[in-house]
Amino acid sequence: MKIHAAKSQPSVGATGADTPNYILETSLNEATPSTADEALYTGLEAVENDDNDLLWYPMHIRHSNPKKARRVRDELTRRGLTTYLRLKYHEAIVDDELRDIATPALNNLIFVHVQKKVIRHLKNTECDLTSLQFMTKPKRDRTDKTVIITVPEHAMNQFIQAEVLPDPYKQRVNVDYRKYIDLAGRRVKIIRGPFAGIEGEIKHIGGHRIIVVKLQNLGLATGIAYVKQQDMVLL
Repeated sequence: MKIHAAKSQPSVGATGADTPNYILETSLNEATPSTADEALYTGLEAVENDDNDLLWYPMHIRHSNPKKARRVRDELTRRGLTTYLRLKYHEAIVDDELRDIATPALNNLIFVHVQKKVIRHLKNTECDLTSLQFMTKPKRDRTDKTVIITVPEHAMNQFIQAEVLPDPYKQRVNVDYRKYIDLAGRRVKIIRGPFAGIEGEIKHIGGHRIIVVKLQNLGLATGIAYVKQQDMVLL
């Protein structure tokens, strides 16, 4: 899927790259029914109660680099899975033309919408996917059970939309998670404009009111600035 997005406003108390000003690949690679190889996964045994649930898994890519991250993404997409590889954009001269080039913002992190039994099977059998590892919550002590991190469907959809929706008014900013995590904020929903439907928390960062859309436990966030008071409602 490709999407048109306008260049973003310079980051407000933030870090991150601009969004491109013309059509480029988006971070979200959506699977289509025709690409799914259902027969491959038929009969896989479930070893845990949630093995058959279709969930968003953040996965670590060991010893990764930009090429490897893309290769992992492309192989997962070829297998009929929806993936989200966060991208950043920079200008570079290609074939004597100035272009916006997309590269992974985080080489070692990819999100996969999949059943646990399927991704376990793939990473145990496909050479390009053996570097994938589930991410787990930190343990408080040795007696704690290992808990694999998943992202709720609604939270993942909100985060993706905040990053890939067109941004004609240059409202999108990439906030530094560490700078806002302890700031108080109230949950709001944007009801008008290009980001209508997005939910997040209002944070005051560097004198600006930012609606922060975050993924809990992962330290990732995207901000939407310059939203008028009348264009949002409290939740």
